[in-house]
Amino acid sequence: MTDGWVELLTRASLRDIIARPYVFNASLGEYLGEIRRYSFREYFTMFSRAFGLYFKNAGFRKYMKGRFSSVPREFFQYLGYGIFVGKK
Repeated sequence: MTDGWVELLTRASLRDIIARPYVFNASLGEYLGEIRRYSFREYFTMFSRAFGLYFKNAGFRKYMKGRFSSVPREFFQYLGYGIFVGKK
């Protein structure tokens, strides 16, 4: 997973490269963490507005259907991030 990035950084003349990949975990814990960060009230307000738009606005329903119908089932296995450090 990180080999391509390390090779790219090596070709950029970096040395002593340290690569640390992290997988994004789309679990219940992640969502609870978001609620704690933004407060339950803000999270509830956001979802209330989204549901309100969904039920009241045909254009928004069409937009949302198009957005989520094209997400592949394996989508979450490709989410993640990495921290790469090297010296020039």
